[in-house]
Amino acid sequence: MKSKIIRSNRKTLSIQILGGEIVVKVPYQVHDSVVEAFIKKNEAWIQKRLEGYTPMGYRLEQAILIYGERFDTELIEGSSFKKNLHNGLLRITVPKNKEVAWIEQKVDDSFKDSLSRYIEDRLPYYCELLNIPVPKFKVRRYKRIHGRCSSKGELAFNLYLYHEDKRFIDYVILHECAHLLEFNHSKKFYAHIEKIMPDYKQRIKMQKTSR
Repeated sequence: MKSKIIRSNRKTLSIQILGGEIVVKVPYQVHDSVVEAFIKKNEAWIQKRLEGYTPMGYRLEQAILIYGERFDTELIEGSSFKKNLHNGLLRITVPKNKEVAWIEQKVDDSFKDSLSRYIEDRLPYYCELLNIPVPKFKVRRYKRIHGRCSSKGELAFNLYLYHEDKRFIDYVILHECAHLLEFNHSKKFYAHIEKIMPDYKQRIKMQKTSR
């Protein structure tokens, strides 16, 4: 199996599927033969994760995860772009002769709007619980991260959170808000999160096992 090996000052080996790629994290001192054996031992798990991998963003020819639920696409010709979710189907109305890239972009953009509205609705709730002012935020495309907090106190969230269950999205919102109190991942930082969301670890685990 083709994989990306990342060596570092860690103590254990681990395997992740990131963006459809097999990433193996390895301690500096571990021999290549041990790494190969570790990958082979976990081959069935890797194959299962690769088969269940869904790319970020909308792809016309593939099923899509929308807020944790899987939808197939039904394409309908019409005068203008419209999107509707009904009985496990994402129904997309598009003008005649529009290219696939145009359709995919329009679908992504439509979910950017809905995700922005959801975050805008939930952000004040978590800020009130943390006793902090409601910050400005943006929704952007990121490959690896779910969100970020800048040193200026501005938040940004990954557009592709629209694939995730809203319980996980709430965790990401709280996580980034907590950075406004602790600009790190210390015990104190996670104490703020656990006080408000005692099941945050389960939400993270749920997200990892669903992708």
